[in-house]
Amino acid sequence: GKNAAMDDVVVIDALNSNLELVDVREVGTSLYGLGSTYDPVTNLLTLTLGSQIEAGDQAVIELEVRLRNVAGAQAGVSFTNTVLYTFVDPHTTEGGPGADMAESPPIRIVEPELSMTKAVENVTEPGQAPRAGDTLRYTLSLTAAGGVAGDDFSNAYDLRIDDSLSLGLAYSGNPAVHPSGNTIGAPVISGDGVTTAQTLLWSLEAGNANIDIPEGTTVTVTYEVRVLDHVLADQDLSNSATAQWTGIDGFDDHERNGTRTPPWNDYFIGPVTE
Repeated sequence: GKNAAMDDVVVIDALNSNLELVDVREVGTSLYGLGSTYDPVTNLLTLTLGSQIEAGDQAVIELEVRLRNVAGAQAGVSFTNTVLYTFVDPHTTEGGPGADMAESPPIRIVEPELSMTKAVENVTEPGQAPRAGDTLRYTLSLTAAGGVAGDDFSNAYDLRIDDSLSLGLAYSGNPAVHPSGNTIGAPVISGDGVTTAQTLLWSLEAGNANIDIPEGTTVTVTYEVRVLDHVLADQDLSNSATAQWTGIDGFDDHERNGTRTPPWNDYFIGPVTE
């Protein structure tokens, strides 16, 4: 508060273009009849107080804003929030207005970033090239960048895996994820591996996976496929995987994801082939 009473307080907040207003409220022990007007086009927020702030007292106003999923909101970008407030001092001879400004500390945007590798082993005949009837175990290793204080990275949430098997391979089971705390089940499967190549899908939306990767850590996903009986000698067998993730845990209409629509929904990696 000021050292004198303040009447007709008006606060003008030009929010950064990467933000949008969610809510505004008074949170202090004294309430002053907060009014607000927000223009989402200009991102200008105007606040008014309906009663006098007495000398030595203060009005506490809390803004809740959301980081927008727009092209300008990228890891490493910093912004501040500056407000101008005006008031009338009722005890001055002229009763004239006063004004002041305040600025928040810089806020830096962080985002999740993943890398992915894939490995395969012959479970039936370790170390040998695959033959008809063999079981192959694939391992996907996904590592989230970061883990250092002050970096530009954050946790990756709600991992989605799309896996494309070549003809001659068919999913056979034993999905697993490490470390604990994540879950995975049988994939959504299309194709039979004989006339139509199989595709496998794990995702939160499909209800068969809930996988989060804290920054600076690695999660491994394993599953097994069978080499079908009709494969020929020297037939190429391959497995290609892509991954998507989000920046917010659980379903959220405002989150950034890996759909690539619009282009800054770029939480996507792959294909990685083995």
